[in-house]
Parts: sequence; C-alpha cells; structure tokens
Amino acid sequence: MSDVRQKKYRPELDGIRALAILLVLIAHIRSVEIGPPIGYLGVTIFFVLSGYLITSISLAEEANKGALSLAGFYIRRTFRIFPLYYFVLGTYCFLILGLNLFPEKHLPLKEALPFYLTYLQEIPFFRAAQGGSLPFYQSWSLGIEEKFYLIWPLVCFVALRRRSAWRIPTGFLLAIACSFNRYTRPYVSILLGCLLALSLPSGSVRKTVERNAASGTWILTTLLFSLCFAPAVFWRWDLALNLFAVVFAFFLGFLVTGESYFKKVLGTPLLAFVGKMSYGVYLVHLLCIGLLRSKAHIHNTWFMLFAALGLSLAVAVVLHYLLEQPFIRWGRRLSKGFINSESAIVAAIDSRS
Repeated sequence: MSDVRQKKYRPELDGIRALAILLVLIAHIRSVEIGPPIGYLGVTIFFVLSGYLITSISLAEEANKGALSLAGFYIRRTFRIFPLYYFVLGTYCFLILGLNLFPEKHLPLKEALPFYLTYLQEIPFFRAAQGGSLPFYQSWSLGIEEKFYLIWPLVCFVALRRRSAWRIPTGFLLAIACSFNRYTRPYVSILLGCLLALSLPSGSVRKTVERNAASGTWILTTLLFSLCFAPAVFWRWDLALNLFAVVFAFFLGFLVTGESYFKKVLGTPLLAFVGKMSYGVYLVHLLCIGLLRSKAHIHNTWFMLFAALGLSLAVAVVLHYLLEQPFIRWGRRLSKGFINSESAIVAAIDSRS
C-alpha cells in the first residue's frame, strides 16, 4: 500500500490548482461578486491543498531523516515564494509609480507598499474593504499562508516531535480557535489540510478512505457544488467557506488515497500544466486583466476570460522557467546541507535520551 507521505508527483493535485485559479480569475473578471463568492472558494481550495502538501512533505522528511529541518524548510519556502512575488511587485511599482499607468491606483499602491514589502499584504487588503481600487490585492492570501508556515513547523514538528499523538488534537484546537475571528478564519482552511495529512497515515483511516474513494468523490463533489449555491453562502459566506473547506478536505482525502474518475480527469495534461503555472498566474492575472481592459478595451466577460487566462498563462510560463524554477532548484540545493546536518544532530540527541 502506498503512503501519502511519499514524494510522488500527483498530476491531479495540479488539476485542482488549475480549477482553483480559474475560479479566482472568473471572480476578478466580474469585478464584483455576483452570486456565490467563487473567488474565495478558489482561495479556500488553495489553502486546504497547501496545508495538506506542506504537512505531507514535512512528515516524509521527518520519517526519512528523523526530524524536519527548520532551516531547510524556511529556505525552500523563501526561494519558492519570494523571488516571483517581489519581481511582480516590482513590476507593479514600475508600471504604476514609474510609468504612471492606472493613475487611480497610484496613491493606494503607495500607501500599501510598506505592507507589501514586509509581507503584511492582508492588512491593506482588509482595510480597503477587501480589494477595491487597491492594486495587487490578491496577494493577501500569500501573507496569510506564509505567517502560518512560520509557526506551524515549530508547533507540529518541533514542540510535538516526541508527542506526535498530540498533533491532531492540537490542530483541531487551533482550527476552532481561529474560526471565531474574521481575520483568522482563513487559517482554518490551511489547518484542515494539515489535519488531513496527519490523519491519512493511520492504517484504519486510510483503508476506509481507500475502499470508498470512488463513491466518496462523487458524493463530496455533489456537496461541493451544492455549497457553491447554498443560501448560507449569501447569509454568512465567511462561515460557509469554512464548511466548504471541510467538505473539500474530505474530497481531497478520497482523491489522493484511492482510484476514482475524478483523479483521471483532474490529472489530464492540460489541467496539470495550468496548475503548475498557477502561482505565476495568481500573481500576474489582475495586472493582465487591467492591461486588457485599458489598452485592448476588452469588456465582454467570456472573451476577457480567455484573453486574460491566455495572457496570464503566457507570462507565468516565461517567469516559471526564467525565474521561478531556477530559484526553487537553488533553494533545494541550499536546504540539503541543513537537512543532513540537523538530522545528524537529532540522531545524536535521540541516541543519548
């Protein structure tokens, strides 16, 4: 039986990323949320998936090396996220502050820039009533994620390294605590992904999920679509997003554990390719939409969707190969030395205790 903690490429996960970025793209093309907040549904999917993947990879390293290297973890995250983020932020500054494109966004960007530079993007986002005229506002979710990953490895893989049985209860308590405040609710989605990764290695849980993967994915997909249009989304969409995150976490568990129709569909090469480029698309798509509207004067929603996706994807591909991938490889090489040295230290400590 395969273990979810193995380092194995899963194209269906990139397929999920592709669907999530499409939801975000459609929401931002419409400018305002008409109906279900599909942009937030897309971000919620990214959060759950991120929590699952980061925790799974960390569990694999712990199983193979004896402990998670904090230095290696932070180096990989830094080289994965920061180079592309700051490059796109610099592009925004050059176009808006330097060339004076989108003059209405000059002052909002100038005021938000100290927060963007220090990776506190969610502060101007929430202050601006979640977007508005604020440029680069989609980066709020990156600020949420990276703050979480400053703390989660310390809690899960350092403080609870010798008390692994406490990890799931601790994750549940943190999720409950975060659910009471609108500013901390996004962390609930990430924690649900983390809890999924911590639960699946259990033999009994995994066997049950694996046996019911085919039927479970169909049932949970139906529930996910129902939640997209449920009245609760309109009444208290913030709480409904947490419910959506719970259902999606279960769906993800069935998807990665057993065989199903959805695994094949989501793993198709086109969806997987778009998913691989999703980080770059996420960073540049608002800028591409703005340029298409102001310079190409495209306003038809469907035409804009294809044009924005095509332009964003083209830019993301270039950035992926010229900037993103080289820095990722560099970060992995740098982290290996820290992983090996920290593993030796942990092994020496464990042998004495």
